[in-house]
Amino acid sequence: MPKYSNAVVGEQYWTVVNRDGTLPLGRSSDEFIRMDSSGSCSDLRNAFVAFWSVNDHFGHYETFGQAHLENNQVCAQFSHRDGSTKRLCGGFRILSRSKYNQISNPFIFVRAEQASVHDAVTYLGKQPAKLTNRRTGESFYGTAKISEKIARGVDKKGDNVEVIFLLSVPPSKFFCST
Repeated sequence: MPKYSNAVVGEQYWTVVNRDGTLPLGRSSDEFIRMDSSGSCSDLRNAFVAFWSVNDHFGHYETFGQAHLENNQVCAQFSHRDGSTKRLCGGFRILSRSKYNQISNPFIFVRAEQASVHDAVTYLGKQPAKLTNRRTGESFYGTAKISEKIARGVDKKGDNVEVIFLLSVPPSKFFCST
């Protein structure tokens, strides 16, 4: 779960991706925050934390997911409320450097057993998460609910993955080393 060190997470930390997958005039993918991708998380080198919000006939739903650049567009995958995978090219936000503070990355991920709902970046009770498949070592971004000890996201194959924080198991089995 990201924990902010010396920054307030506001609108200035998000880049809105146009519905056609392009960026607004004056914005660049160079502004997207690149989280630490060293060690077992090297597959996140070209991935970004994304946030999607939808209002539909079921109500309001928000989730974090993983974005990447694809054919001059910004696309992302999210775990939808019904357990399906939602793939979009546009119509979401990307965690980005602040327009007012050009620190390259004021955020860090912490291990699940160190996560505190009071310190984590949170929106409507959900936190961004970095998950790792313990069989393949693949890492990807998704959504956590620290209060419920659960995280979910979409892996490289497009499958929804749900993780229950098993804190008695060594954390390296479930999360990237940092």
